[in-house]
Amino acid sequence: MKTKYCGIQSKEDLEVVAHSLCDYIGYVFAKSKRQVFLDDVMGWIQSVPHQKKNVALVVNATIEQIKPLFEANIFHVLQLHGSESVDTVKAIRHAYPTIDLWKAIHVDDRTVEQLHCYAPYVDALLLDTKSAQAWGGTGQTFEWRHIPKFIEIANRYDTPLFIAGGINKDNIQDAQHYNVFGLDLSSGIEQNGRKNKRAVEELEEVIKRDENGSLSN
Repeated sequence: MKTKYCGIQSKEDLEVVAHSLCDYIGYVFAKSKRQVFLDDVMGWIQSVPHQKKNVALVVNATIEQIKPLFEANIFHVLQLHGSESVDTVKAIRHAYPTIDLWKAIHVDDRTVEQLHCYAPYVDALLLDTKSAQAWGGTGQTFEWRHIPKFIEIANRYDTPLFIAGGINKDNIQDAQHYNVFGLDLSSGIEQNGRKNKRAVEELEEVIKRDENGSLSN
């Protein structure tokens, strides 16, 4: 199972997750409490070298707005986390074919339909909690009992599925048991709004304990 630690806001945040077990590190370029700017992120990555894959998260960005992120040549993944249409996703895919493209879907009664619509055009799908206050990073979970149905649909298209929204050390064991491709965490590894080394360590202790238990069964 892959893990992504999202919402890096400083060099200090990056230092915490760069030495963690995560596979992906996410930076939010949309208006939010975790918004960052490209020049800053480029400086942090230069100062804190690591082997993780960097993810640029945008919300309803235009092709022109995405261009500087692509040309920075530091991001492996572009994550579309807004209400981008299928046509928009296809246009971005055409404009930037060499970067992996992920599409977030906010879980509601249209999720099944949306999974079918977007799966053929992206490298991964990410399910997040729907909120009227923010596009993501709310620390709220959705109804996980629906996850098996969502995995089944994603598998039809051979599209990896990530789960986000309120995952932390207290519930990550439950999330792992659904056997999704990956988990996306933000508030669950923070203390006072910043990435926290001890919070990361506690979370990863649970992950390793669960994985070791599965191997011994």
